[in-house]
This record gives sequence, C-alpha cells and structure tokens, in this order.
Amino acid sequence: MLVGGSTDAKIDSAWVYQIRDAWEEAPRSANGMVNMLSILFNFAMLRGGRTDNPCRQVRKLKGGKSYDPWPEVAIERYRAEANPRMVWGMELALHTGQRRGDALAMQWSNIEDGLISVVQQKTRARLLIPIHPDLATVLDAIPRVGTNIVHRADGRAYTGTGLSSLFRREQKRLGLGGLQFHGLRATAATQLAEAGATEREIMSVLGHQTASMVTRYTRRAEQERLAKAAIVKLKPRCDEGGG
Repeated sequence: MLVGGSTDAKIDSAWVYQIRDAWEEAPRSANGMVNMLSILFNFAMLRGGRTDNPCRQVRKLKGGKSYDPWPEVAIERYRAEANPRMVWGMELALHTGQRRGDALAMQWSNIEDGLISVVQQKTRARLLIPIHPDLATVLDAIPRVGTNIVHRADGRAYTGTGLSSLFRREQKRLGLGGLQFHGLRATAATQLAEAGATEREIMSVLGHQTASMVTRYTRRAEQERLAKAAIVKLKPRCDEGGG
C-alpha cells in the first residue's frame, strides 16, 4: 500500500531493485517500470503515505550493456570466486545460450541421451541442445536436490527476482561492473560464431526465428578471421632488401 499508512519500512530501494531486475532482459521495460513506480511514490509522499521515494536511489539499466558478451577474464573470475549456485546458472546459460528464465526452469528430467530439452518461455520454441563436455562436468558436480538443476540449499527453485538479487550482490562483490546475466546469451552466440558456426546453426541453439539477431556475431567473427589472414600476408620490413 502506497497511500493510507507509512510503507517506508516495507518498501525500499532493495525492493525496487528486485522489481527492476525481474525485467533485466528488457532494459527499456525495466526502466519504464521504475519510472512508473517513482510517479506512484511521489504521489504517496504528497498524500502523506511515504516520507521518501526509494526509486531515486535505483540506477537505470543500460540497454546496450546488458547484452554485451562477457569477456573471458570475467567468466574465469566468476567461475573461481562466485557463489557456486550462481556459477551453475552461469554455466547453463553460457553453454546453452538460453535466457535467465529458461536456464532457471531447466530440470534434471530435461536431460536425456546427452541432450537437454528447452521450451523457451518467451517464444514457446522447443529446442534440443547437445550438452557440451564442459557443461557435463559441471552437471556431474551439482548435487541432485529437488527437481531443478539450479536450486537453493533447500532444493527449491530460484525465482527470477531471487536469482537477480544474488547475481547483483556477486556482481558488485567481484567488481564486474555493468555486466548482466543476459549478456551470457550474447557470449554463447559470440563463442559459437568464433568457432565457425553458421548463422543457422547459432539460431538453432538460441532459438531465434530470423538471422538478423545473430548476424552481428558471425560478421564480427568473420571480420576478425579475415583481418588475421590479411595481416599475416604482409612481409616484415626486415625481410625486404635481402639484408
């Protein structure tokens, strides 16, 4: 309740962050949600229902940054130092290219014959993704408590806001700046492109219906490959003149 009694002790900036982070895969919508809440809190202050507006302390998401691939140094640091349960989620997203909600929804029963089945919550696309040997090693080390692969200590599944809160805490503790969980999807696409996967192959993993979303990754990888091939063809100056 925002009006008709003080809510200062119940609703604070941490609560607003949870609301924002639940929409982190759509930064524009997340920021719009914070703006709307800010208007409501300002109204509550005018009517005596609150003494402050907790949205003023909440940073907006940067749309581009949330989709940036993670650099390798950030991935390795996260693997080595982050909360192990968060590492499970990171490895699932990184090796399957799925969104946060889809990674959280993955259950042990979805694994069969070296494949993991996914029904994407956003598109309802049904995917079968081969389990990479590195992911298989991670899965073998996860205790099978409860039904979900990524789970809390009591075996219950994480909610999107619960995992976002924990992720943000680890992100701050490890000094990972503006990197977002959704950026792991871009990381997976980038790594596939650099490994030589075609646009259609990447689409089959990420579940995209058109090539426009993955073209930038394949083009970037192709540009780097061609640039390296071109530069090695230049002879060093010390090889000229026969000296």
